[in-house]
Amino acid sequence: MRNICKLPVLIHLGHNNYEKYFMQSLKVRRLISDDFKNVWKSNYDFLVTPTTLSTAPLLSEFKSLDNRTQCATQDYCTQPANMTGCPAITIPVKLSSNKMPISIQIMASNFDDIRLLQFANWLEKKLQFPQDYL
Repeated sequence: MRNICKLPVLIHLGHNNYEKYFMQSLKVRRLISDDFKNVWKSNYDFLVTPTTLSTAPLLSEFKSLDNRTQCATQDYCTQPANMTGCPAITIPVKLSSNKMPISIQIMASNFDDIRLLQFANWLEKKLQFPQDYL
């Protein structure tokens, strides 16, 4: 019975966190979405960005870092597309000096998925990434 009595207190604390963090994150997400909408209205068809801030880590490097650090490093550049919901694709463009892939991310406006895939396919053929690596 004692645990049941504490339940409303836990729900109340969770509600405060919801108000404080989740609602604020929705506001930030809306601002980012509005920025992207302004870009698409400015007659840009695609945004091209790095996929990550570095080349792909070696397995030993990857294992040495905690998940939070990995996400901060590896997912940094893809977060805007994830938060705005706009379609995005990553394609490899070349190999680094240590033979690790370097990729770009291409983003398009919402519901422009087919053109995004067509452009990524065209660009991938033009860049001629080494097929034996894939």
